[in-house]
Amino acid sequence: GVNAGVGVNAGVGVNAGVGVNAGVDGGAGGDVAMADVAGADPAPVVQVGDDVYPSKRTLPAPASTDAEKSELLKFTRRPEDEAVFKHEASKVKLMGRDLARLAPGSWLNDETINLFMRLLQERDTRIHERSDAAEFSKCHFFNTFFLTKLYKGADGYDYNAVRRWTMPARLKATGQSRSSILDVDKIIVPVNQSNTHWTVAVVDLKNERLEYFDSLGGEDDECLAHLAQYVVDEFQNKRAEDRPDVLEWPRHFPKNIPRQHNGWDCGVYLSMFADYLSIEAEMGETNMDEYRL
Repeated sequence: GVNAGVGVNAGVGVNAGVGVNAGVDGGAGGDVAMADVAGADPAPVVQVGDDVYPSKRTLPAPASTDAEKSELLKFTRRPEDEAVFKHEASKVKLMGRDLARLAPGSWLNDETINLFMRLLQERDTRIHERSDAAEFSKCHFFNTFFLTKLYKGADGYDYNAVRRWTMPARLKATGQSRSSILDVDKIIVPVNQSNTHWTVAVVDLKNERLEYFDSLGGEDDECLAHLAQYVVDEFQNKRAEDRPDVLEWPRHFPKNIPRQHNGWDCGVYLSMFADYLSIEAEMGETNMDEYRL
C-alpha cells in the first residue's frame, strides 16, 4: 500500500490492495505495486501508470509475515523527538511520537491521519490523470481541522473561516488537480468527535446524498447538516448558484460496515473507510493491527 518508507504500509499509508509507495522522502509517484495481494480479486484491472487498481475492488488487507511485522514495528519505537519522515510536497513531518501511534493499541493523531488524507489525494490525482480510470470517483479529502474551523469553534458555523480553503491555488497546494471541489464526485471529511473518537463523513455530490461512517455505529446528523450548508454556501460563493436543494439531500448512516471492538482503532477505521470509499472498494472485516502496518 502506501509504504511511506517509515514502516507505514496501510494504517498511515494506502491499503496495499491499491498500491502506493510514497518512498523514503515521501514524494508522490514512487514505486507502486498491487499484484499478488492476498485474496484480491484478480479479475479486470485498471492500470494507471505503474499503479494497478482492481475494477472489482475487493481489497482485503494483506497478511504480513511475522518478520515483516517485526521490522515495521521498529518504526513505532523511534525517539519521540526524532523527525523520522517528511512528505516533501506538503512539508508534513512525522516525528517519532507520531509513528508510535501506529503501534497496535494506540490512538491515531491528527498528524498521521492528515498525512494519510494527503496520500489519498495524491493517489486520486494520479488515477484521474488517465482516461481509462473514468470508473473511479473523483474525490477531495479535507484534513482533520476542516470541521473545527467550519462549525466547532466558539462562534459556531462560519463558512468564511474555510471559504479560502477551496480557492484554486489552495487546492493545488493540497494535491487536488481540480480548480473547484464542486467538480468532484465525493468530498471526504475526517471527523473528530470531542477528542475521543474518529469517524468520517462523505458528501456525495454525484449521487446527491450525505453519508456518515462510524465504526461504533453512531450517528451525527448535526455534522451532515453543517456539511450540507457548507455545500450550499460553496455553490453560492464560487459559482453564484442558489442550491437550497442540497439541504434536502438524504442523509445515510450505514450500519452494515466493519465495526470496532476496542477503544483505540477508530482512527484506523476512519483511514480504511476513506481509502475504500474513495475507490468504492468492497469493505469487509479487516485485521486492524495489520491494516495499521
